[in-house]
Amino acid sequence: MLDLSSLVQVVAAVILLAVHRYVNARRPANSFPYVPSWIPFFGASFHFRHGPMRVLQAYTATYGPVFNLTVLGKTITYVTDATLFPPLVKCPALGLFPLKIKFYERVFGSTSHDDPDVFAFLAKHTRQNILAHLSGTSLAQWTAKSHALFQRQVAEGGFGDEFDVSVYAWLAPKVFATLLDTFYGKGLCTPQLAHDFDLLESKIMALYAGAPATLLKVTEPRQRLHEALREYIEAHTDTAVAHATVDLPNGTQLRMQPGDEIMLWGGLGYHDPSRFHNPDDFQFDRFARYPDLAKDFRPFGLGKFNCPGQFFAVEFLKVALATLMLDTEISQFEGSASPNYTTAGVFAPKDAEAVRMCIRRRVFMADHPTMDEPSNGCVSCA
Repeated sequence: MLDLSSLVQVVAAVILLAVHRYVNARRPANSFPYVPSWIPFFGASFHFRHGPMRVLQAYTATYGPVFNLTVLGKTITYVTDATLFPPLVKCPALGLFPLKIKFYERVFGSTSHDDPDVFAFLAKHTRQNILAHLSGTSLAQWTAKSHALFQRQVAEGGFGDEFDVSVYAWLAPKVFATLLDTFYGKGLCTPQLAHDFDLLESKIMALYAGAPATLLKVTEPRQRLHEALREYIEAHTDTAVAHATVDLPNGTQLRMQPGDEIMLWGGLGYHDPSRFHNPDDFQFDRFARYPDLAKDFRPFGLGKFNCPGQFFAVEFLKVALATLMLDTEISQFEGSASPNYTTAGVFAPKDAEAVRMCIRRRVFMADHPTMDEPSNGCVSCA
């Protein structure tokens, strides 16, 4: 047990370390407001522990749509107004970098890519891969492949004439398996991997904030996933690879130097109750009644060249919805679900059982025997 003098020494050492990190912290070139935090090093990582949505709304209301904050010792410039994105996305001084690499650094403990030459190389080849593999005929081939795989998942759904299911619990595993099979091939999507993925997803924010995997009891699942999965492309964060000044549409300027990190957070405005009545509720005719709201609505990223993973996800969801409409009959769709904003990526519902439906396989005329075609059933003759 520590005596008083030892305790004072420990506290003094912690304070000195915090002051040292603060004084020597790398700061961006811009002059936008810096969000203070009473928690050294962790900063917003701690404040985001219940999800970043409400926190970023409060910061935007106080500091405006562009501000700087600390995430695990790094200063990141957040831009929370989607109308300011176009000049930043087009700026050649900003290198596209997969957000998944950031998660690998924090969650999986991979090597940090702070070397500017390494970063520039990765950013360049990320763009080349996007242009080669998620555009034109290549994108159409991915979509066709995922459609065929999803059709098979639905056909093997196990329902009979009528099947009462929880929508999310029935649909999510089919989507998960389809996309894994699409990009990685058959065999990866095992029950063990799906279980590990769900477990890691439930702890992802704590891991990203720096909590030890042993304490969260996800060491083995994390290791299995790390060995099984490879990189996928999903760009949310841009990092400057050259000095530049970008004129923003609101009349301000964002100065950048190599290494500055810019986070484009496009979903904040969609949860503003002053713009969207009941923003957390799904209203299918919201944009039909208020078309002006749709102008800057980008819930699935910034397009196929800047957020290719999310762009493909939108295309896949269209195909999946069309498949369900054509191949099944759905009735008694009941219940409503609220999203869980503490998860990483797509916001899954808080209650996976909240929405239910009755679904059955659609019967086509070709499935019924005609008078000239014997059925497969037993026929007895007198």
